[in-house]
Amino acid sequence: MEQRVAGLISTFGETALVKLVLDAVEAADRSPSRIPSPSLSRKDWEANPKTILTVLAYCYAVGIYNPEEIEEAIEEHPAVSYLATRNALPAAAIRRYRREHRMLLSQTLSSFFEGIWVVAEAGVDPTRVDPSQLGEMKSATNMSASMRLQLARLAEDHIQLGVLWDGPALHD
Repeated sequence: MEQRVAGLISTFGETALVKLVLDAVEAADRSPSRIPSPSLSRKDWEANPKTILTVLAYCYAVGIYNPEEIEEAIEEHPAVSYLATRNALPAAAIRRYRREHRMLLSQTLSSFFEGIWVVAEAGVDPTRVDPSQLGEMKSATNMSASMRLQLARLAEDHIQLGVLWDGPALHD
């Protein structure tokens, strides 16, 4: 499963991946475990929590797990910089967000994997698919509960790789 999803990710361009991540974040924003509102009490969270979720989902999907590398990617990688709205995200804020909102990150990443699977199976360009159409495509597809579970496990595996970069003292 992991190889198939990685292959699908590598066949799409950055624009398509960015679109699918943004669609997954929008779906998460409508879910019962909604994205938290920006907190004025958190100095480290200068960026909107939705922005952190978007950056983490994209980076984990494309194989960037180390929070310091994510921080660097914001400066050096055009797609990550765009998703971060060109705001710096300190590695500590990235770690804290992942620890505090792991379930939401897992749901978002799983939704991204489902989206990439569905558009690949349908043979459509994700940049031309409206988010509501993508939701309809996901509903209409023959994706079994077993397949959804496998994609959810893959999302958790990607998050766990991010956790491993934190070191033993900070494990979730």
